[in-house]
Amino acid sequence: MCVEYESRGWYSSGGRINVASSDDIKDVSAVIDWALKKFHHVDSESIAVAGISYGSMMSQLAAAADPRIRAVLALSGGSNLFDELYWQKSIARPWGSLLVESGKFPLVGREGANVSKMYHRLLKHKEMDIVAGWCFSRSMENVLKQIHVNRPAIYMSHQHQDNLFHSDVELRAWHELQVPKKLDLSQGTHASAEILGLLGVRETKAASDHIWNNALRWLDRWLKGVHNGVDSEDPVNMQLGGAGAMSPYVSFPSWPPPPDISTSVKLFMHPRASRKFGVLALNSTTAEFEVDKISYGTAHEQTMSSGYFFLSDLFKVLVPITAQLNNADTRHSVIYKSAGLPSPSLICGVPQVSGLTVVPSTRRFQIVLYMYDVDSNGLGKLIAHGTRVSWEEDGVEPGVRFLLPDIRFHTCCYEVAAGRALALGINMHDGLYAPVGVGSSISFHYANQPRLHLPIVRHPSSSGHIQEVLV
Repeated sequence: MCVEYESRGWYSSGGRINVASSDDIKDVSAVIDWALKKFHHVDSESIAVAGISYGSMMSQLAAAADPRIRAVLALSGGSNLFDELYWQKSIARPWGSLLVESGKFPLVGREGANVSKMYHRLLKHKEMDIVAGWCFSRSMENVLKQIHVNRPAIYMSHQHQDNLFHSDVELRAWHELQVPKKLDLSQGTHASAEILGLLGVRETKAASDHIWNNALRWLDRWLKGVHNGVDSEDPVNMQLGGAGAMSPYVSFPSWPPPPDISTSVKLFMHPRASRKFGVLALNSTTAEFEVDKISYGTAHEQTMSSGYFFLSDLFKVLVPITAQLNNADTRHSVIYKSAGLPSPSLICGVPQVSGLTVVPSTRRFQIVLYMYDVDSNGLGKLIAHGTRVSWEEDGVEPGVRFLLPDIRFHTCCYEVAAGRALALGINMHDGLYAPVGVGSSISFHYANQPRLHLPIVRHPSSSGHIQEVLV
């Protein structure tokens, strides 16, 4: 028996939108109460909640509030709303504005009093402690303790390059869960695979088919007691990137994967000096006095980007986001490139950059990092990106060296073929984020040996040891 309802404030539902507030969570329990009275034959010990995106957030919160909920389908949701809208201190203005404004469309939504106020605080970077508290009260990570008391079985699905609810945040949240759990990370953008499944686009091996089959098996196991193996299979599945929507999945027995199938490879970033590109290599750099400088560039001045907002997100599984790195303007970007890889390398997890030291010209600035799979002609296919904004409160001073915290990328699971190279590009703005430090510049220094950390796993067709990236 399935009951669907419209959340308060949306379409014909009463009340106003207040983004997974306590009233929204009470509504979930009220719907359960109604269903149990309406359908007397329903088993009150076998109740699940499911939702996509906004509904996913509420499903997780409801499972903490109502112990009758035994299973959860949390599909393309957000587990920490503040970290999603302010990912690594970068303000997600396009996606945030789309969410807020959609609640104001006639006949679509009736926004509550505080939603726009909180969002405007975020955009202005004012009273951020108030914004953080408001967001955290609406986040699954805030109610983990009660979830662990109630112990619902939670199935989560997500997309690697979801630019609204960031996949590395969701992977962190899944890791913190201490209940029966399973995670599928697929290719695509926000909720794309789940919505395609709802629309009936469920071809064999496509992400939508994979996710909905596992979702239904999860309900069979935890509501009906069917021993179908879904809870004894590898708990983490990642769809391979770079080969389209029909790509296969790689499974992992734990997360992080055990050492016998995974390793972390460090590629050090060497200055470009008089070259077009800097170098990514296994050997560390000793270029303490070398400096590379870049300045803020507009979209027209920059070769590298995360693509066109929403359009690239929607079609990137079919049309990869690319950049001709040979045409990059060295005034506005610095690119580090490896030699061709001698064997295929499977990058699965969350890459990150550490040890990056800069001298900024202003007290606030942003850097955006792009990781590419590059062919011999310099054409790069975007694997993942990361970002970081440094604000005044971080201790930034113009003209003074500043060591950036580690910068995380989206999750990825991507095979780089033998002979192709890896590239790491950096610029100072991307259209996914509110501009910060317009007109500023930064200089990169190498005394702290900046490095790219790659999570390398054994290729599924290999029975031997891990193959490291040898460059």
